Amino acid sequence: TFTGEKIRSWRNWTADQGIELQVLSHPECDADVIAESDIVGSSEVLREEALRLGSEGKSDIMLITECGTADRVRAESENDLNLIGTCVMCRYMKMTNWKIYFRHYENLTQTKSLNSMMKLFSVRREV
Repeated sequence: TFTGEKIRSWRNWTADQGIELQVLSHPECDADVIAESDIVGSSEVLREEALRLGSEGKSDIMLITECGTADRVRAESENDLNLIGTCVMCRYMKMTNWKIYFRHYENLTQTKSLNSMMKLFSVRREV
């Protein structure tokens, strides 16, 4: 299970090795995980962002998602990536169901804002 504390520990350890760790996670994660993440989004957003980061030379990535997404990133990347902490059973993915998407759809229809909906599924922390 990923926690904010574990992510901070990994960041400290990798920083001691001269590595700038990029953390990508899902919006279903606990608040402390999201707070420590550089990018938060759907599996597709995480895949695209991991590939983008790799193309920018930021190849040390903690990709908090299921094995399939990590495997796709490895297969599709033209760059060598160091995916840290991936391919574990992600309990947050097991929480995803139609009720979550329905709630977000209701928010979209109430605000009638596509930008608001996009922010729910793709949040990028600016540092």
